Amino acid sequence: MRTKNIILIVAALLLSCVVPSEPPEKGLAISLCSPDTISPYSPLKLVFSSPLEDSQLISFHFSPPFFEYYKSLSLSKDTLEVVPTSPFMGNTRYNFIARGDSFSFYTYAHEKEPNNTITTADHFTAKMFGSVSNVNDTDCFIIEDSIVRFYLRSYYSESVFLLSDIKGRVTSPRIYRPVDSLSVPDSFIYPLILRVFSHYRSSGGYYEIGKINS
Repeated sequence: MRTKNIILIVAALLLSCVVPSEPPEKGLAISLCSPDTISPYSPLKLVFSSPLEDSQLISFHFSPPFFEYYKSLSLSKDTLEVVPTSPFMGNTRYNFIARGDSFSFYTYAHEKEPNNTITTADHFTAKMFGSVSNVNDTDCFIIEDSIVRFYLRSYYSESVFLLSDIKGRVTSPRIYRPVDSLSVPDSFIYPLILRVFSHYRSSGGYYEIGKINS
């Protein structure tokens, strides 16, 4: 009996020397706050459950592969934007992995070069995005007879939009404000060609054109 008591005492002493383990560290929850479908130029906004110590420790993976971006961390350090420096591919579903969490998003249609002539023009859909890549770049879109009004947006530069019909009639080119609209003249015969080029033939700048339902 004495020996048994000694064993119990020694076991109790050994257990009292074991340092209790710390509770597991709480995971850093992450959510993608960008819309399901974005502009090819739009940043992705990630929100974290607590501030980040170093945004450079957050790695990303895109599928299909995409590497042209930079990170922008908010002052509160809990919101991180992944800002593309060149457009995502248009009409594409991307898978996006950050810290092991997987998200997905889609992109709207983007022009496809070369599209500077009627024979190479893009077929216009309900919403299109494009860019003026150099001083001689002109983007052409074929428009069917289901669209009579457009909205027009220019980003970072002033784009010029010129509309013509199959008979060669042309609207007066003008520099559109950052947000403007264009109506097809009643006399125009479809299909139409919408041309986009930059003001003063300078390079750079993005634009968006879309159908207005009326």
